[in-house]
Amino acid sequence: MLILKRTIIAVLLLVVTLFFFFFINIISAGKVREAIGQEKIVRHGEVELHYNVSGNGRKIVLIASAGRPASDFNELVETLNSSNFSTISFEHRGIKNNQGLNDKNINIFDLAEDIKAVIENETAENERVILIGHAFGNRVVRAYASLYDDKVSNLILIQSGGQAPPQDQKAVKALTSSFSIYLPKFWRVKKIKYAFFSDSNDVPRHWISGWYGFTGLMQGRALKNTNIERYIAGGSSPMLIIHGKNDRIATTENAILLKEKLQDRVKLVLVDNMGHAALPENPKIISESILNFLN
Repeated sequence: MLILKRTIIAVLLLVVTLFFFFFINIISAGKVREAIGQEKIVRHGEVELHYNVSGNGRKIVLIASAGRPASDFNELVETLNSSNFSTISFEHRGIKNNQGLNDKNINIFDLAEDIKAVIENETAENERVILIGHAFGNRVVRAYASLYDDKVSNLILIQSGGQAPPQDQKAVKALTSSFSIYLPKFWRVKKIKYAFFSDSNDVPRHWISGWYGFTGLMQGRALKNTNIERYIAGGSSPMLIIHGKNDRIATTENAILLKEKLQDRVKLVLVDNMGHAALPENPKIISESILNFLN
């Protein structure tokens, strides 16, 4: 009987200890920073979509990486706003709510329709927009442009994966582990760095937070359910590809293959010392490349 009681107490202590560390790790992951601008909400069917609007001028719609918040674009948004562009920073479905995540048959074009709902809410009937997609977001903007080419004036892809699969399986596993916010911070940071950052770049605080696992799982299903050949060209508008040379997830082969396929329609900028995260790694070259392309 005494042995049984001791076993029960030991198990309870273990559960309490695990819960404590789980709670500490969640807290230490940090608060997700807010996107710049006025927050707005639009409905697409049963899905509530959040986005932030800022600045004045030609409209630029920004779509973040898988399971990442629109605030990843904050620094770029400030530069674009100061350069006479207005920005619409889009939150993926499932961010700021838990809607639209359970459809097993969801595909990339369904997510492009989310973008359509936001664009229709913010533009005149014949007004064209500029689209910027980072990593996973590059697939969504290409899908939108494939469906609604007449609404797109320019297409900008940052880390344009999809043409060639990643060869570094350690990086693929590290990417998946980046979403595990219940695991120790010191361990996660190493995974985030390996999957997303060049060796010489540190992981900023806002990239330790801001991971939406259920959104990422939904987006993974959408990828599997969609043949990339249906959206690979992304319509016909002028395209800029900005691609880091140190990306372990979407290697430079992806950008080169897309440039070879679309020829003179594409301007390609390959950037040293930049991985899959890109935006916090080399913001100056990214913003300069975009402004040079648009002006």
